[in-house]
Amino acid sequence: MNKGDLDLSHINSESQKNDTEQNKEEVKLDELVGLLDAFRTHLSEEIKEVKISKRLHESPCCLVSEDGGMSSYMERIMKASGQSMPASKKILEVNPSHPLIQNLANKKNSNSIKEDVLSEWINTLYDTALLSEGSPVKNPGTFARRLTKMMESASASL
Repeated sequence: MNKGDLDLSHINSESQKNDTEQNKEEVKLDELVGLLDAFRTHLSEEIKEVKISKRLHESPCCLVSEDGGMSSYMERIMKASGQSMPASKKILEVNPSHPLIQNLANKKNSNSIKEDVLSEWINTLYDTALLSEGSPVKNPGTFARRLTKMMESASASL
């Protein structure tokens, strides 16, 4: 998943949605507005934009190149060969059906999550999207500390 705006919905005609399903999807997307704005704010230096993904099923988010942009893999090859590469910002696609995204959106909408905690989640999701595409995280030590802190917090409620 490297290029943006790839629409595969026409491949399987069984995936056509009726009006009721489309209305449910629109309501779900309305609930994500606050979270998507938080992604844009917290990651404004790293990403070009945030979009709702129509192709993700298992991952909460991914990074894609804009149409006509160079893939991350090609950028790494060019840099490894000594070519100077201008910094390019990727598009963050968010999976509106993923339970993690839905939980964060609900907490954001109900104001039951502190901004610093939400920021940690957003930065961790961004770093995992980087790792998924094969790119390194900016600061592995910070990523590891943040992830450990989040796991400690989650394990307390087990």
